Amino acid sequence: MFKLKIIPNTVFVLLLCLASLSAQAFEFKPWSEDLYAFVGQEYGFRAQKHARDLNTLLDHESHDSDAAKLTAVNHFFNKVHYVTDQQHWGQSDYWQTPLQTLFEFKGDCEDIAIAKYTALRVLGFDEKNLSMVYVKSELGPHMVMSYQADGSHDPLVLDILIEAILPASQRTDLQPVYEFNSTHLWLADKKTFEHGRELPSALKVEEELLDRIEKNLLTLQSHNQGKPLFPFALHSL
Repeated sequence: MFKLKIIPNTVFVLLLCLASLSAQAFEFKPWSEDLYAFVGQEYGFRAQKHARDLNTLLDHESHDSDAAKLTAVNHFFNKVHYVTDQQHWGQSDYWQTPLQTLFEFKGDCEDIAIAKYTALRVLGFDEKNLSMVYVKSELGPHMVMSYQADGSHDPLVLDILIEAILPASQRTDLQPVYEFNSTHLWLADKKTFEHGRELPSALKVEEELLDRIEKNLLTLQSHNQGKPLFPFALHSL
């Protein structure tokens, strides 16, 4: 059974500060063979394979429909092995960088939801249509990702608990609490997952996590002929 939790408010604003520097979608560029070799040496064959698989997905889906992109990204990251922060890191609360989630291919609900979010941003989805949602589920506190198309009042829910991507109106097992994306943090409407009253954005950022994300970016870019890549550094999204 899942052992899930609500994350402290200090980290709700993580994506807000990381991605507010850029409002444009990230331009996908495949990784170099030198970078794959480095990943294999540093993190092992499985990490290299996961990186190749995600590159292939992002390249293949870049010209496909939004529905196909959502399905592909949801399916890919739902294969990540669920593990609690206590089991994985020996801490009650630890936010992985999305690269850690990709390379280790294990994490908890918020790690997986953020990885989905960043992959969809790479595929060109606008941040205003995407959000992470803290919910109360039958198993306890939980986190999902949602996609709300322009003009829609019933967003789609991408969840690790079920493979199917269903409208929020059909997820009666989930009660939304907070909702946030790269630039905003809201109270969520309890019935529709629609954006409710916006919350203040002046919250403290966990600098240690920002430092880890920045080091991920710089280390990998140095092995990618200096070219930008999608290490899910987030501030480039």
